[in-house]
Amino acid sequence: MLREHVSKGTPLGKAAKPIMERGELVPDSLVLKMVRERIERPDCAHGFVFDGFPRTVAQAKYLGELLRHHGFKRPFVIHLAIDTSTLLRRLTGRRTCKVGARFIIFTSARPRSKEFATPTAAS
Repeated sequence: MLREHVSKGTPLGKAAKPIMERGELVPDSLVLKMVRERIERPDCAHGFVFDGFPRTVAQAKYLGELLRHHGFKRPFVIHLAIDTSTLLRRLTGRRTCKVGARFIIFTSARPRSKEFATPTAAS
């Protein structure tokens, strides 16, 4: 949702972009507005899946209120645990080439471009 708002140049995206570029966490106030806007789209009427949200107790409470407001039943949550060494390997292996292809150097075929950008907080 963050990348979508930034790429479309929405007011929320314009507010989030400099924060993301600095590698900082986008504040709950912006994230929650994006979540509300997304849930209210017609394609979410029968349900949806979030990946990486909620990240804080405040976000979880807001999501619960939002779901009740829109008539959704209790959410189904899946918590995936990962070994720290595997997580670090994946995070440090992330790359993005100049044309925008994203991959993990340890598990993915490399794009043809020989010039790779270093990973960023927004990638």
